[in-house]
Amino acid sequence: MMDRIAAIIVDYESSQFMHKTLDGKENFSFDLVWNKVRLLGLKTLLFSNQNRSKSIEFDGSLFSLLTKLDEEAPSFDHYLFFHTNMPLLDVSLAQEILETHIENISDYTYGEHYPVG
Repeated sequence: MMDRIAAIIVDYESSQFMHKTLDGKENFSFDLVWNKVRLLGLKTLLFSNQNRSKSIEFDGSLFSLLTKLDEEAPSFDHYLFFHTNMPLLDVSLAQEILETHIENISDYTYGEHYPVG
């Protein structure tokens, strides 16, 4: 089942925060998100308008993202979206939400009562 799930990292917002080090460490928010999402063990695709290596380019709009997603990853049943401007994600919580989504045979799931990121 896990091979039918893709983690989608969306990198489209550039800000001063994203280009500063966090707590004196050399990790930018993009790196934090990339490293945490990889812990989920899912096929991971990066969509960016920031000219990143190995990324799938899109223009930053939702329409462009969904069009590129349909072109590049049509064979997946489920997608988890993560945004590089929200680097403080909780991997275990993401895994729990994913498991609940699959157990409930949900069409979509969103984190109404979960913290952003």
